[in-house]
Amino acid sequence: MRLSPDQWSRVTAAFDAIVNAPAEERSTLLNALRLDDVAVCAEVESLLAADTDDGFLTPLTGERFEPVPSAAARLL
Repeated sequence: MRLSPDQWSRVTAAFDAIVNAPAEERSTLLNALRLDDVAVCAEVESLLAADTDDGFLTPLTGERFEPVPSAAARLL
């Protein structure tokens, strides 16, 4: 499904609003969006489903961090 530039703008705005809304308000916001534009709602729902905080880009800190020795240290 191709979305127009205007629809993509609405997808971005709706996703930001819904992802930052309290959990109990999300379904109400999605229902209102669905009534307004089914295609935009479907894209937002897809983005929400893919939005996970799995820590992929989170820097390692604390006990999980193991520094890599420099090449000079490995030669000693």
